[in-house]
Amino acid sequence: MFESFPQQLHYYDEEGNPKNTSGNLLYDQAFLSLQQLQNKFLIDRVAKARGLENGQGLLNTAMEMIDLSLMFWSKRDQLMAHSHGFDWIMTYYGIPSAGVICVELLKTSSGQSSVQLSRSDAIQKLTLFIAFLEWIRPTDGNYTLAQRLRKVVRQVLDYVLDIGDRGWTLINGVSCPLWTRFDFSQLITSISNGWNR
Repeated sequence: MFESFPQQLHYYDEEGNPKNTSGNLLYDQAFLSLQQLQNKFLIDRVAKARGLENGQGLLNTAMEMIDLSLMFWSKRDQLMAHSHGFDWIMTYYGIPSAGVICVELLKTSSGQSSVQLSRSDAIQKLTLFIAFLEWIRPTDGNYTLAQRLRKVVRQVLDYVLDIGDRGWTLINGVSCPLWTRFDFSQLITSISNGWNR
């Protein structure tokens, strides 16, 4: 259905490269593409949950979603008239995609992933994502949520980047990747406790 839209509403040209547009047209093109990607993201999540795929489609969609979300920050000067909604764009589109990328990056770093992921590309995108989250103003409605997520993503990146130094650990006398000791619920609980202080 999205492909049936007029070409001037598409963010990407026929070769898959972003068009050279600016202002309101750029915002409209990117926003429509984000909505289409979100629909695809939800379908990919259902497919993965039902065991219909290994998660590669979900990861690819997440990478494209976060890339397009980051465009709002990288071209913020051209889109300043729409900056009031940047926090919403990052929480609505960026957070779900960053979560998928973080999980797959952790799995890939431990050798437990069944999908193909460029570790370098994922780390670069998540680093830019953190910068965008830091840019969100305290007066924005999603500031608290953005700062919570910034801490989580930063801890994931710290863990992934430090894993090369430590790599493996002994659990009950068996050599295991550190990934097996990474407890998401404990991480989220510790971060949540920090927010309440």
